[in-house]
Amino acid sequence: MLKTDRSAATVRAAAAPATPWAQPPTPGPLHHSARLTAQRARFAAAFGPVVQCLKVGGDDAGVVFLATKHFSGSNALWAAARLVLNRMKDADTDYADVDEIVNTVKADPDVAREMLAAEQLKIAREAELKRKAESPTIYKGFDRDGNITEYDIEKGVWRSLNRKGKLDYELVVTLDSGVVYSFHLHPPDVRGDPIPGEVMRGGRPTMTQTSGAVIDCIMKHHPKPAEW
Repeated sequence: MLKTDRSAATVRAAAAPATPWAQPPTPGPLHHSARLTAQRARFAAAFGPVVQCLKVGGDDAGVVFLATKHFSGSNALWAAARLVLNRMKDADTDYADVDEIVNTVKADPDVAREMLAAEQLKIAREAELKRKAESPTIYKGFDRDGNITEYDIEKGVWRSLNRKGKLDYELVVTLDSGVVYSFHLHPPDVRGDPIPGEVMRGGRPTMTQTSGAVIDCIMKHHPKPAEW
């Protein structure tokens, strides 16, 4: 009988377990999305392609979410779209995707009317902002306040100074910064021109008088007080 000559080191190496990284990976459970994909694949193989349907109120198709994302041009538009979406939700109708839902809402006559009104309002606002930005300076305010433009004076309001026995008025102008300027005017002289008074800032005198340019601009945009 032949003897096999094996050293102790060789025997120990043969008996030692393999290192962990030498072992083949153990299959783990499929991730939820992978399982779902596999299930859909098996279903499609057996019954044909899966048709995805979406209902108003379902995932990514909530009533408030859709109304806010697609119909927020005005409060009236948002309300009209929400009303239609709630009706669609109650009807429990299936839609191919969000685009089909949105287009269905847009086709509603009330929503279409409010969409047109919202677009017209947007155009008017943009034109107003452009007019404001291009309006010429009429009075140089304090550096931190910015200048007062013809647009600012146009938006100003008359206010009586309530001085006993006098008919003095001021035009109150509120800037975007919140600072309030008041241009005091006394009743017209014999020529019919208002007499300039003090310019006030935040209720305090600025030690300057209302200029002729400011008075002309005020008279251009504001009728004289009835008492004058």
